[in-house]
Amino acid sequence: MHRHSRDLAYGLSNVNREMGGVKFWVQPELAAKMWLSYNKRLVEFANENPHITIVATQRALFEGAPVIQEVNTKFGFALNEEVKSPFDASLFRDKANQRVISQLSHSLQTQLNAVWNELLELATFRSADEEPHIVNDELVPNALVQVQALISEQTMVGLPSKDTASRNSAWLDECLAITESAALSQFLDASPVYRLSGIEVLEWLPLIEERFALHGHVILAVAKLLLRLKEYQLAINCFQASVSLGVYFPYIDMMIGQCWQALGENAKSEFFFKKAIGANPNNPIFYTNYAKLLLILNRHCEAETQFELGYNKGLSQPGCVIPYCDFLDNQQRTDQAIAVANNFLNEWKNPSVESLLSRLMLKQDITEGKIHYFKQTKQKLETQDTMGWLARTCSVIDSSLAEEDLIIRCLKHWKKLND
Repeated sequence: MHRHSRDLAYGLSNVNREMGGVKFWVQPELAAKMWLSYNKRLVEFANENPHITIVATQRALFEGAPVIQEVNTKFGFALNEEVKSPFDASLFRDKANQRVISQLSHSLQTQLNAVWNELLELATFRSADEEPHIVNDELVPNALVQVQALISEQTMVGLPSKDTASRNSAWLDECLAITESAALSQFLDASPVYRLSGIEVLEWLPLIEERFALHGHVILAVAKLLLRLKEYQLAINCFQASVSLGVYFPYIDMMIGQCWQALGENAKSEFFFKKAIGANPNNPIFYTNYAKLLLILNRHCEAETQFELGYNKGLSQPGCVIPYCDFLDNQQRTDQAIAVANNFLNEWKNPSVESLLSRLMLKQDITEGKIHYFKQTKQKLETQDTMGWLARTCSVIDSSLAEEDLIIRCLKHWKKLND
């Protein structure tokens, strides 16, 4: 929750109740249930497979538990036991806030404690002190009151409905009410995926196909929406239908390639990526996406060539710069990745590339990386209405304790920028 609240506080995204990060406050029990589900499975696996399992607590790892030595002993390996630990104590977080715990039922708390105790019983390495560190780090009451007053002043008219079903039903009504093909294409292209949450494809796809069966641009817009919805086979069918109706762009081949890749049909995927490149060798994103497939196929040398082609043809395109930097970083060429990101930012501004550069610098040198990250974030927020954003964001939260928790976390994140 610390990470998600920080991302929200520093990103100032327009939020809705379906956003991943916000869900931890829309559903205050979600984080606990996720932890419970994941760790129950770990306990089950460890009990069933003790001969291939090593369990270590986070505190034990940060205290220098000899994990490599244990791996060598248990599995007969000869790993270097003198290698420096990758764990940085300055990044260690193991405190839980009382506000979070207070929102959980007694039953859920009991389940969490039971699974935690089972994990401790299974642990090969554990700290002498594994008691939870519960904190109450309330801010000055005036700061909280100030935000709550701003929330009260917000004009609620026009804010997104909290009724997900109603809002999604509204999308369906809007979609099916459109009778003009160009307007429908535009509507489908502009539809965010979250607005279709809970709506079955069969509720709208057959109706559109029936009414606009001979309108290639509508079918193409349908195909792109299906791709975003991860309905890959249906998307392929619609892409191919649009082409048969005379609507063709080289990016259609690329998107078909992405669909086949998602379906695990790598040979078909490669065929369509190559087809897209052949149809338009000047589009840099075609090379970058082909390179991603080659990585999956463990053809790293070919992938690097395609990443370089994409980057050199798309120096101003974050969609080409970021994957290339990630590739270089994964090849232990972080210095080169940082240089590529810096070259981009010397000419253009882009928050995703700025975030990438911060991550790379943190990996290379934590101290210098933190300085860069906080400086960059502070500059970005200086011209923003952070308090107004926070008040608007709270409109999607129903629990007073969850709302208070998010407010306090965001205020603390902003305060840290000035410390």
